[in-house]
Amino acid sequence: MKKYQVHEIFYSLQGEGAWTGQPMVFVRFWGCNMKCSFCDTPQRGENKREMTAPEIWNEIEKLRPKGESIPVCFTGGEPLLQLDKELLREASMYESLNSFHLETNGSIALRPELIRHFKWITVSPKERVDEEIVMIYAHEIRQLYSKEREHEILAFVKPFYPNALLYVSPINGIECIDTGRLNEAIDFCLRHPRFMLNTQMHKLWRIK
Repeated sequence: MKKYQVHEIFYSLQGEGAWTGQPMVFVRFWGCNMKCSFCDTPQRGENKREMTAPEIWNEIEKLRPKGESIPVCFTGGEPLLQLDKELLREASMYESLNSFHLETNGSIALRPELIRHFKWITVSPKERVDEEIVMIYAHEIRQLYSKEREHEILAFVKPFYPNALLYVSPINGIECIDTGRLNEAIDFCLRHPRFMLNTQMHKLWRIK
């Protein structure tokens, strides 16, 4: 049986974007096709767990509050390196786990057999993107903000607005929010009101 490389599975509140504050189970896949210096997900081999689809869903089910239906968010790393229809098909055995979110860097094409499974798709573009996933399927776009990147940010979203919600995130430390960069991002949003501020609230709340 196929095994997936997983960094961690945990239950917490969504700290970013349109679903901020929503309880959900996060499946954080191990491995990424990019190497970003600001990434807060360890990618060393010792952090990797190899799990089958039933093992993943059983662990998710154990985290779910009894009697409650909750969303499941696939994140990473880059989840589209591993996500496939076999893993998502296994979820059909659990009626309480029927709302799936995807957080991707947008560089890998979203296969047709996966699209129908996702209620919400977030793209956080880095070096390159697959334009189809951003233009057609993204519900929200979260871009990292710095003053030096303002022109790049505005140019990137021009073809996609208003199809997706637009967010900018100040580049923060792994465990804290940089107030100077936060204020710069606030100023950017006030000057460009189609953008909303994304502040990684889980760092403020001191949770995962």
